[in-house]
Amino acid sequence: MVAPCQVDIRELIDFAHGSDRITFTTRFPHLFLVVAGHDKELPVSFKTEVISVRPAKQASIDEVLPIIKAVGNPYPERIALGRARNCDIVLRDRSVSKLHAHFRVESQGMLLVDLESSNGTYINGQLLKPNQPSPVLIGDSLHFGKVRTELLDAHELFKRL
Repeated sequence: MVAPCQVDIRELIDFAHGSDRITFTTRFPHLFLVVAGHDKELPVSFKTEVISVRPAKQASIDEVLPIIKAVGNPYPERIALGRARNCDIVLRDRSVSKLHAHFRVESQGMLLVDLESSNGTYINGQLLKPNQPSPVLIGDSLHFGKVRTELLDAHELFKRL
């Protein structure tokens, strides 16, 4: 069974192949996290460390997670990401903290905030300072612990599928 904010990758691929770009982007107006695997070179610890992160290469897609608020979750101004089932975006990996980070959509764009996670949050290889909002852009490589993702809009996702 797929969690409320997960997208079945096969259904998404079938929809992309059976529609045009305009239909696809109209149906999915939000952003996505595309999970392309786990970075085996990142150590798992229980304290935040500064480590280097290679930029993500174009890889196969393991999961597609819409960046949307789960129905009934509190704090409408932010989209929680973590390992716990009650997060809006759930990444089931032991390197991801229960409440790891959150996204905020503001007038100047989307921001990502690390919530003092154990294994860090990275944007394009740069470790985020805890509780400091950082802007994210389409195409950015985001790491949550060992989980490597890429931020895509529906237009870019359609091209990949």
